[in-house]
Amino acid sequence: MADSYQVVYSHRIKVILKDLKRIAASEGREPDFIQVLQEIDQLLRNEPDVFGEPLYSLVHVQVRHGIRGFVVVCWAVHDQKKTVFLKDYRFLPGP
Repeated sequence: MADSYQVVYSHRIKVILKDLKRIAASEGREPDFIQVLQEIDQLLRNEPDVFGEPLYSLVHVQVRHGIRGFVVVCWAVHDQKKTVFLKDYRFLPGP
């Protein structure tokens, strides 16, 4: 297995995740939400340049987004620094 990547959870992302967890709990989906977050975290630590789809590239950085379960995540991966910067989390729209 390749070296794992560091995943950076900024204060803004932590606030977003806390709000989404509260919403998921109110809908009875908190356990599923936590499971999906764990799966996403593992994918971003091990395969951030394989999971999801690329949106655009910058010098040494690729911005991607992906879906796992009912959660959409957007991140930037710096391949040289082996670092993932989370940009956004949200729920898939729908019922």
